[in-house]
Amino acid sequence: MTPPWLVEDPISHRSFRLVDLLEGPAQIISSRTVTDSTIYGPAVAILINSVTMTHCVFEGEPEGLFWELQPERQFVIGAIGLVGCTFERCQFQGVGFAGTKEVLDVFRGAVQSSDPSPTFASPLEL
Repeated sequence: MTPPWLVEDPISHRSFRLVDLLEGPAQIISSRTVTDSTIYGPAVAILINSVTMTHCVFEGEPEGLFWELQPERQFVIGAIGLVGCTFERCQFQGVGFAGTKEVLDVFRGAVQSSDPSPTFASPLEL
């Protein structure tokens, strides 16, 4: 049974698996806001369009976190797409992120910056 707080928007002060946000057979999480929460994998999230992450913490080495997709790739099976989602002050554990080189370069820059609370906003649509 799905906990009632999983349908709240925003989801706040919770711990859950990224896959728990999927609704039905679609492999896309759309238009969700999550704050002050811990999000667990194992999972690979594809940064599709309009994803913002502010003051988040990402567990793992940067090269292990990022999965580069070639621009000509038409689809990916088994990954979770993110569209129009906002994550604020969240901690990601065991979650990798996939996207084109352009998207991941922006993400890498935010995560590897000297700012202890980086902000990432996906700049491109895949």
